Amino acid sequence: MPQSYYLAIDIGASSGRHILGWIENGKIRIEEIHRFQNGLVGRNGHLCWDVDHLFHEVVEGLKRCRTLNHLNYLLTGVMKNEYTNATTTQLVSAETQDWDYELMDMLGIPKEMFGAIAMPKTPVGALTEKIAAEVGFQTEVVLPATHDTGSAVMAVPSTSDDSIYLSSGTWSLMGIERLIPDCSEVSQRHNFTNEGGCHYRYRYLKNIMGMWIMQNLRKEFRHDYTFEELYQLAHIGRYFASTVDVNDAAFLAPQSMRAALQEYCGRTGQETPETERFQRLTADAFQKGWHERNGGNLTYRVPAEEVEAVKGSLHEVRAWQPIGNTVPGLAGEYFLVTGSGKYMRNVELAPEENAALIQVDAAGENYGIVWGLVGGGRPTSELPTHLAAHELKKEMTNGTNRIIYHAHPTNLIALTFVLPLEDKAFTRELWEMATEDPVIFPEGIGVVPWMVPGGKEIADASVKLMEKYRVVVWAHHGLFVCGDDFDEAFGLMDTVEKAAMICVKVLSMGGKKQTIPREGFVQLAKDFHIALNMDLLD
Repeated sequence: MPQSYYLAIDIGASSGRHILGWIENGKIRIEEIHRFQNGLVGRNGHLCWDVDHLFHEVVEGLKRCRTLNHLNYLLTGVMKNEYTNATTTQLVSAETQDWDYELMDMLGIPKEMFGAIAMPKTPVGALTEKIAAEVGFQTEVVLPATHDTGSAVMAVPSTSDDSIYLSSGTWSLMGIERLIPDCSEVSQRHNFTNEGGCHYRYRYLKNIMGMWIMQNLRKEFRHDYTFEELYQLAHIGRYFASTVDVNDAAFLAPQSMRAALQEYCGRTGQETPETERFQRLTADAFQKGWHERNGGNLTYRVPAEEVEAVKGSLHEVRAWQPIGNTVPGLAGEYFLVTGSGKYMRNVELAPEENAALIQVDAAGENYGIVWGLVGGGRPTSELPTHLAAHELKKEMTNGTNRIIYHAHPTNLIALTFVLPLEDKAFTRELWEMATEDPVIFPEGIGVVPWMVPGGKEIADASVKLMEKYRVVVWAHHGLFVCGDDFDEAFGLMDTVEKAAMICVKVLSMGGKKQTIPREGFVQLAKDFHIALNMDLLD
């Protein structure tokens, strides 16, 4: 007897797939043979599904074997209106379980558009001759529960009427199955709906939109986080500064979910997510012991879309102040900065008092405060160095670098009193302290001899070194690092300071008795595919 195969086509709100099933040695076997993207598209001022795209992908999946009511029609030429999906139009009467023709009359909808409603498992028909010729075989199309939750609930292994289900895909739906609908005002007020189920049952449920937000954020992040990693990251923080209503209309189909979240936080008077990460770095760095009293500073070049998202929380520049140098490459840019004389430990507790959002003028000569430092004050005294470094790194990285961070890590400062104040000497010593170090900062470390901080001279010297390095030591003072994001900058500072701590311990124990040889560094660079600065190795 020829082997029978069954093809299920699942079309979700963000993707679709073809699953091939068969019986082999008495066991069900399944295989995903085709997956494709889906999403809402804007047409004539409305959001809708791209049915032409979906149909094309359905046929492509069929070809690999060699949904929806409209797709069933395109495949077979037979019109069927499937019950579970029809109920989501709100045009099916909860009492008659058929089209509500009275409601259609009230709305002016032509009744002749709507054919008879059919239950899942109803045969639709064979593929049209055209489709059969294109995919290379003939098969029968059977009407599934074309609403994905309808199919999911049919598969719930429960015979009890008091079970609760949670169906999670693009978003989640929680509900129960009932024999009768609940159309009360209480249900309406709490946003519950009565969707049709198989055998004319009712899926009494409500949407939970958190998964939709998470999936959109995953697409925007530069790192391909798993859901487990996102869960762990969410629990790293000690508190949540902002909360959102995941069912807010702003999150249905934004061009950028990240910007939508930031706009929501600004609209509701809450800290934006990036402000929260700014606060987190300052708090974590203080706990590390890198910021005594008011030591250290941090600046973040804010993307235009993030500024736009919080425009309602900003005020006009009230007074322009000279930067101390000229940075024409940053004209019009916005920066989140720590305040001069402010304590890093307090940025988390009172961000508006201890930090500011500043704008650079059109000439790149002055700055103006548009948010923060509500009790008075000015940005960090190291602003000239920060902005000069930002201008350089913006050009060098095509705009990806956004963080400049300065701290006073203890062990690194200690080494500036005993090691030669030379790039090569510092780099080689710290590279040797841990195998991972040359992987983290393969370009090496630059060293600025002692200078009075806060002026143009030290800014110029630092920026010149940042043409080659992401890490610059200020002798007897501290360390400057740069990064594309907060994690990169913090991680770079942390790695260099740990290397310095190991070096201090080694020196206190009488110095090195063995170390990583030159050929070891060469092999490391080869195996990890890093561009190690060989000028500092020889």
